Amino acid sequence: LVLATALGPGMFLVLAAETNTVGLIVGPLALACAFALRREHLAWFGVMVVLVAAARPEVALGVVLLGWLLRKESPPHARVALWVGAIFTIGGVAWLLTIGDAPGFSGHLGHLGDSLSSAVVAALRRPWDALEPLLVLMPWTSLLIWLAGFGLLAPILGARWLLPAVPLLAIPFLGVWESADYHIWQYWHLLLPLAMVAAVTAVGTERMTAKRFQLTVWTLVPAMWLLVVVPIGPALIPTKSAEGVAAAQVIAVVDDGSYTSVSAPAPIVPHLSRRSDVHNFPYPFACKSVIAGYTSPNLLPEAVVLYESQVADWEPRLHGLGYAEVATIGAFAVWA
Repeated sequence: LVLATALGPGMFLVLAAETNTVGLIVGPLALACAFALRREHLAWFGVMVVLVAAARPEVALGVVLLGWLLRKESPPHARVALWVGAIFTIGGVAWLLTIGDAPGFSGHLGHLGDSLSSAVVAALRRPWDALEPLLVLMPWTSLLIWLAGFGLLAPILGARWLLPAVPLLAIPFLGVWESADYHIWQYWHLLLPLAMVAAVTAVGTERMTAKRFQLTVWTLVPAMWLLVVVPIGPALIPTKSAEGVAAAQVIAVVDDGSYTSVSAPAPIVPHLSRRSDVHNFPYPFACKSVIAGYTSPNLLPEAVVLYESQVADWEPRLHGLGYAEVATIGAFAVWA
């Protein structure tokens, strides 16, 4: 199991991905699970779950679920996880309701609304629209890829220990931003420690003998490397590809220009989401009023990032609106 974790495709995908808070809390989450299941180091367990819960509200809710799972294994650890997770979850939800995260919701839940409150209301009014993304095959494929790195059958048999990852996995499963669906992105990273815990709780039972577990691991781990990791190459690993390097330079140009409102392609949008207005190009130029919860702004964005291949089609319109080309970097062009 240790070899499957250290040498499997999941570890590679965590290390190869761009630096993000979810990837950074994989280690603390693994330590927290180890401390709790061994019923030791309660203070250090508390430190670990604070680090984990502080990552983002969805992960904090996962800590609450971890506490719920631990209530029989170790009630003291369970109470710490429940309190810490609840505090950060409530704080995160309050932040989303008061300060808002319109860019994030426009990217992930644009079919429901551009804020937490509007998305919840729309989901209650149109439950079919909220559940329709579950019919997309790619997130389910990504889930199988990650679990196959642990022999597939073992983590499925211990699936209740995957529960803390569910709030974060709701983004690719219920969201409409296609980039989140693929197995290479950070939304899947919590499965690295949790699938290990799920597998270890199943191995040794009548349904999953140690011999059968070894057979599934030695069969599926190499298969996942050959089928889903090796073909990726540098082209699709965010920080290693030429497009990824160009995107980083484009983000630097936007930051240097102090543009508070930007329209940009999907790979760049998440890195700009702290601004007051961020739009997935060609929005808002292709949006007259409201489209599936997305509302066009009163003023056009200060900067526009588009693929260089789109410049010929959009140049007359951008010129007509008063934009001029600022920079061309790799596959991207910046207009302001």
